[in-house]
Amino acid sequence: MPEVAEMASVCRKFILAMLSDVTYSVRPIMPCRSGKPASLHRFSMFPFNQRKKALELLLREKEAVSNELGSLKGSIAYIEFSTLGEIRQANDIFLGMMGYSLADVVGKHHRIFCSADYVQSADYKKFWADLAKGAAQENTFLRKKSDGSDVWIEAQYIPIKDADGNVISIIKLAFNVTPQKQKLDDLDAMNVALHRSTAVIEFDA
Repeated sequence: MPEVAEMASVCRKFILAMLSDVTYSVRPIMPCRSGKPASLHRFSMFPFNQRKKALELLLREKEAVSNELGSLKGSIAYIEFSTLGEIRQANDIFLGMMGYSLADVVGKHHRIFCSADYVQSADYKKFWADLAKGAAQENTFLRKKSDGSDVWIEAQYIPIKDADGNVISIIKLAFNVTPQKQKLDDLDAMNVALHRSTAVIEFDA
Protein backbone atom coordinates (compact mmCIF):
# COMPACT_ATOMS: atom_id res chain seq x y z
CA MET A 1 0.00 0.00 0.00
CA PRO A 2 1.61 3.35 -1.03
CA GLU A 3 0.82 5.13 2.21
CA VAL A 4 2.38 2.32 4.27
CA ALA A 5 5.55 2.35 2.19
CA GLU A 6 5.71 6.12 2.44
CA MET A 7 5.24 5.98 6.22
CA ALA A 8 8.03 3.40 6.52
CA SER A 9 10.33 5.59 4.42
CA VAL A 10 9.63 8.67 6.56
CA CYS A 11 10.19 6.70 9.76
CA ARG A 12 13.46 5.32 8.44
CA LYS A 13 14.80 8.75 7.53
CA PHE A 14 13.73 10.20 10.87
CA ILE A 15 15.31 7.44 12.96
CA LEU A 16 18.54 7.40 11.00
CA ALA A 17 18.78 11.19 11.25
CA MET A 18 18.32 10.97 15.02
CA LEU A 19 20.95 8.28 15.36
CA SER A 20 23.53 9.59 12.92
CA ASP A 21 24.82 12.13 15.45
CA VAL A 22 25.20 9.72 18.36
CA THR A 23 27.74 7.35 16.84
CA TYR A 24 30.22 9.35 18.87
CA SER A 25 29.49 11.38 21.95
CA VAL A 26 31.40 14.23 23.55
CA ARG A 27 31.86 14.84 27.24
CA PRO A 28 33.99 17.46 29.04
CA ILE A 29 37.11 16.59 31.03
CA MET A 30 37.52 18.23 34.45
CA PRO A 31 39.44 21.57 34.21
CA CYS A 32 43.17 21.31 34.88
CA ARG A 33 44.92 23.17 37.75
CA SER A 34 46.07 25.98 35.46
CA GLY A 35 42.46 26.94 35.00
CA LYS A 36 42.72 26.65 31.24
CA PRO A 37 39.73 25.20 29.42
CA ALA A 38 39.91 21.47 29.32
CA SER A 39 39.92 19.61 26.04
CA LEU A 40 36.98 17.51 24.95
CA HIS A 41 37.23 13.78 24.92
CA ARG A 42 35.48 11.81 22.22
CA PHE A 43 34.54 8.18 22.88
CA SER A 44 32.84 5.57 20.75
CA MET A 45 29.26 4.57 21.53
CA PHE A 46 29.23 1.02 20.19
CA PRO A 47 25.74 0.14 21.55
CA PHE A 48 24.28 2.97 19.47
CA ASN A 49 26.07 1.66 16.37
CA GLN A 50 24.57 -1.77 16.95
CA ARG A 51 21.13 -0.30 17.57
CA LYS A 52 21.38 1.76 14.42
CA LYS A 53 22.22 -1.32 12.34
CA ALA A 54 19.36 -3.28 13.91
CA LEU A 55 16.91 -0.48 13.18
CA GLU A 56 18.14 -0.19 9.59
CA LEU A 57 17.59 -3.92 9.09
CA LEU A 58 14.14 -3.81 10.71
CA LEU A 59 13.04 -0.89 8.55
CA ARG A 60 14.34 -2.55 5.38
CA GLU A 61 12.36 -5.69 6.24
CA LYS A 62 9.24 -3.62 6.94
CA GLU A 63 9.54 -1.86 3.59
CA ALA A 64 10.03 -5.21 1.83
CA VAL A 65 6.88 -6.61 3.44
CA SER A 66 4.94 -3.46 2.55
CA ASN A 67 6.08 -3.72 -1.07
CA GLU A 68 5.15 -7.40 -1.26
CA LEU A 69 1.73 -6.69 0.23
CA GLY A 70 1.25 -3.86 -2.26
CA SER A 71 2.03 -6.26 -5.11
CA LEU A 72 -0.44 -8.82 -3.75
CA LYS A 73 -3.18 -6.22 -3.52
CA GLY A 74 -2.78 -5.53 -7.22
CA SER A 75 -3.17 -9.15 -8.29
CA ILE A 76 -5.47 -10.93 -5.84
CA ALA A 77 -8.75 -10.25 -4.03
CA TYR A 78 -7.83 -8.54 -0.76
CA ILE A 79 -9.85 -7.27 2.20
CA GLU A 80 -8.88 -6.13 5.70
CA PHE A 81 -10.92 -6.49 8.90
CA SER A 82 -10.65 -5.44 12.50
CA THR A 83 -10.32 -8.25 15.05
CA LEU A 84 -14.09 -7.95 15.54
CA GLY A 85 -14.77 -8.53 11.85
CA GLU A 86 -15.48 -4.95 10.80
CA ILE A 87 -14.34 -4.12 7.27
CA ARG A 88 -11.57 -1.52 7.02
CA GLN A 89 -10.61 -1.65 3.35
CA ALA A 90 -10.82 -3.82 0.25
CA ASN A 91 -9.32 -3.70 -3.22
CA ASP A 92 -11.21 -3.50 -6.52
CA ILE A 93 -10.66 -7.18 -7.28
CA PHE A 94 -12.45 -8.27 -4.13
CA LEU A 95 -15.20 -5.69 -4.53
CA GLY A 96 -15.83 -6.76 -8.11
CA MET A 97 -15.94 -10.43 -7.12
CA MET A 98 -18.56 -9.75 -4.45
CA GLY A 99 -20.53 -7.06 -6.32
CA TYR A 100 -19.95 -4.18 -3.89
CA SER A 101 -18.38 -0.73 -3.93
CA LEU A 102 -15.93 0.32 -1.23
CA ALA A 103 -18.48 2.70 0.28
CA ASP A 104 -20.92 -0.22 0.57
CA VAL A 105 -18.64 -2.31 2.79
CA VAL A 106 -16.34 -0.08 4.89
CA GLY A 107 -17.54 -0.10 8.48
CA LYS A 108 -19.83 -3.09 7.89
CA HIS A 109 -19.27 -6.52 9.42
CA HIS A 110 -17.98 -9.56 7.55
CA ARG A 111 -21.42 -11.15 8.07
CA ILE A 112 -22.74 -9.28 5.02
CA PHE A 113 -20.91 -11.91 2.93
CA CYS A 114 -22.50 -14.86 4.74
CA SER A 115 -25.86 -16.61 4.96
CA ALA A 116 -28.07 -15.79 7.95
CA ASP A 117 -27.93 -19.38 9.21
CA TYR A 118 -24.14 -19.48 9.17
CA VAL A 119 -23.84 -16.11 10.95
CA GLN A 120 -25.98 -17.42 13.81
CA SER A 121 -23.98 -20.63 14.14
CA ALA A 122 -21.42 -21.54 16.81
CA ASP A 123 -18.93 -22.26 14.01
CA TYR A 124 -19.05 -18.66 12.84
CA LYS A 125 -18.48 -17.27 16.33
CA LYS A 126 -15.55 -19.67 16.82
CA PHE A 127 -14.16 -18.66 13.42
CA TRP A 128 -13.73 -15.04 14.51
CA ALA A 129 -12.68 -15.92 18.04
CA ASP A 130 -9.84 -18.06 16.66
CA LEU A 131 -8.73 -15.31 14.28
CA ALA A 132 -8.66 -12.78 17.13
CA LYS A 133 -6.39 -15.18 19.04
CA GLY A 134 -3.97 -15.33 16.11
CA ALA A 135 -5.01 -18.59 14.47
CA ALA A 136 -4.99 -18.28 10.66
CA GLN A 137 -7.80 -19.87 8.65
CA GLU A 138 -7.54 -21.41 5.18
CA ASN A 139 -10.28 -23.24 3.34
CA THR A 140 -12.89 -23.15 0.58
CA PHE A 141 -15.74 -20.98 1.84
CA LEU A 142 -19.29 -20.39 0.64
CA ARG A 143 -20.09 -16.68 0.64
CA LYS A 144 -22.91 -14.42 -0.59
CA LYS A 145 -22.59 -11.69 -3.22
CA SER A 146 -24.45 -8.39 -2.96
CA ASP A 147 -27.34 -9.81 -5.02
CA GLY A 148 -27.66 -12.83 -2.73
CA SER A 149 -26.14 -15.32 -5.17
CA ASP A 150 -23.57 -17.88 -4.02
CA VAL A 151 -19.85 -17.51 -4.59
CA TRP A 152 -17.24 -20.07 -3.58
CA ILE A 153 -13.86 -18.69 -2.62
CA GLU A 154 -10.52 -20.25 -1.79
CA ALA A 155 -9.28 -17.95 0.94
CA GLN A 156 -6.68 -17.34 3.62
CA TYR A 157 -7.53 -15.25 6.68
CA ILE A 158 -4.25 -14.02 8.17
CA PRO A 159 -4.01 -12.33 11.60
CA ILE A 160 -1.61 -9.36 11.66
CA LYS A 161 0.25 -8.78 14.92
CA ASP A 162 2.05 -5.78 16.38
CA ALA A 163 5.55 -5.82 17.89
CA ASP A 164 4.15 -7.17 21.17
CA GLY A 165 2.40 -10.09 19.50
CA ASN A 166 -1.11 -8.67 19.80
CA VAL A 167 -3.47 -9.24 16.86
CA ILE A 168 -4.41 -5.84 15.44
CA SER A 169 -6.13 -6.75 12.17
CA ILE A 170 -7.10 -9.61 9.88
CA ILE A 171 -6.30 -9.66 6.17
CA LYS A 172 -7.96 -11.99 3.71
CA LEU A 173 -6.59 -13.12 0.35
CA ALA A 174 -9.06 -14.91 -1.90
CA PHE A 175 -9.70 -16.53 -5.28
CA ASN A 176 -13.08 -17.10 -6.86
CA VAL A 177 -13.37 -20.87 -7.41
CA THR A 178 -17.11 -20.95 -8.15
CA PRO A 179 -16.69 -22.42 -11.70
CA GLN A 180 -14.44 -25.20 -10.41
CA LYS A 181 -16.84 -25.96 -7.55
CA GLN A 182 -19.78 -26.15 -9.95
CA LYS A 183 -17.89 -28.61 -12.17
CA LEU A 184 -17.12 -30.80 -9.18
CA ASP A 185 -20.76 -30.68 -8.09
CA ASP A 186 -21.84 -31.67 -11.62
CA LEU A 187 -19.42 -34.60 -11.60
CA ASP A 188 -20.70 -35.70 -8.20
CA ALA A 189 -24.28 -35.53 -9.49
CA MET A 190 -23.32 -37.63 -12.54
CA ASN A 191 -21.65 -40.21 -10.33
CA VAL A 192 -24.72 -40.45 -8.10
CA ALA A 193 -26.94 -40.87 -11.17
CA LEU A 194 -24.67 -43.58 -12.59
CA HIS A 195 -24.67 -45.48 -9.31
CA ARG A 196 -28.46 -45.34 -9.17
CA SER A 197 -28.75 -46.54 -12.76
CA THR A 198 -26.35 -49.39 -12.07
CA ALA A 199 -28.31 -50.38 -8.97
CA VAL A 200 -31.58 -50.43 -10.97
CA ILE A 201 -30.04 -52.54 -13.73
CA GLU A 202 -28.59 -55.01 -11.22
CA PHE A 203 -31.93 -55.26 -9.41
CA ASP A 204 -33.83 -55.86 -12.66
CA ALA A 205 -31.35 -58.51 -13.64
